[in-house]
Parts: sequence; structure tokens; C-alpha cells
Amino acid sequence: MGIDHYELEAALEQDQEQALGTIRRIQQ
Repeated sequence: MGIDHYELEAALEQDQEQALGTIRRIQQ
């Protein structure tokens, strides 16, 4: 259990941003 809760949250936020960017690219 070496993963910090904040690191995990930051990783999830980055994944969401990348997913939103991909969706925007597909919609254009």
C-alpha cells in the first residue's frame, strides 16, 4: 500500500482530463 491517496486522486483527475480531451476531439 505505497500509493498515497492524493497521488491516486491526482491520477484520476488526469485520466478524466485526458478522456474529456479525447471526447472533444471525436466530437469536432
